[in-house]
Amino acid sequence: MINVLYGIQSDLIENYIEDFVKKNKLNNIIKYDYNDINIDTVIEEASYLDLFGDKKLIILYNCKFLTSEETLDNKYFEDYINNQNQVNYLFLITNNENLDERKKIVKLLRKSCEVKEFNKFNEYDAYKYVSELFKDDGYLIEEKAIKEIVSRLSSNIGMIKNEVDKLKLYKLDDKNIVLNDVLEITSILPEDNVFKIVDALINNNKEEIFKLYNDFKLIGVDEIALIALIANQFRFMYQVKVLLNDGKNKNEIVSLLKSHPYKTEITMKKVSNYSEEKLLDILYNLSLIDVSVKTGKVDKGYALENFFLNL
Repeated sequence: MINVLYGIQSDLIENYIEDFVKKNKLNNIIKYDYNDINIDTVIEEASYLDLFGDKKLIILYNCKFLTSEETLDNKYFEDYINNQNQVNYLFLITNNENLDERKKIVKLLRKSCEVKEFNKFNEYDAYKYVSELFKDDGYLIEEKAIKEIVSRLSSNIGMIKNEVDKLKLYKLDDKNIVLNDVLEITSILPEDNVFKIVDALINNNKEEIFKLYNDFKLIGVDEIALIALIANQFRFMYQVKVLLNDGKNKNEIVSLLKSHPYKTEITMKKVSNYSEEKLLDILYNLSLIDVSVKTGKVDKGYALENFFLNL
């Protein structure tokens, strides 16, 4: 069975995979990067049963053939799409915002497979996500508590999940979470430091970058979460920049992006000094290290520090 997962929100994709593995009780998970392997090898893996009869999840990252970057003409692959192994799962992943709908392979996958988009994660999505995380495990949480979690964690899915897990353990006995629990247990991400490290990255101020990086590590922010945090901020800046260039005002931007007015106002002031091209270049490089880390090709700390050094 094939699933196509695409979109710029790589954290949402990884969270979907994690939930899928948990829900289906999968233990045999095999990860590939399309840059490093022939598609035939992936299809062979998906075609054959595990030696002990266990279901397999095969994940193929960086599927350029789903986008305009590359064309794939492979009869073996097309035959598999039409005659999928119904025991194993195959996830095809690209962090592009769109699929190339003109391609034969994309049309075939649309017709025969599950295709999911992961492009948006605004404050409304974060609220819904937090609510579902608690509900799925039988917890009750008041509305004010959910809003506080979202406001503290800047809609960062990786950090949200970590803090939700901490709250679940804290209230394991009564499973009833109120605002005071959130205030006592959850971390507050230093929003000012997020803006500062973004400025330092733009200005290539390595001394400031590493000072702030160490500050994040001191409060326990994992490198993967920090990559996502920085990328989310740059992504939001890019969106605001594009809308400003399109003549939109603050209220229109808030409405279109479903963002917090104060955060939007600050970002509008900051992006006046940055070009769309510069913001996109940093986002692209962050996406590369995100894929490299999640496919196990490089250590997360090394990847992030190398990114800082080679700006």
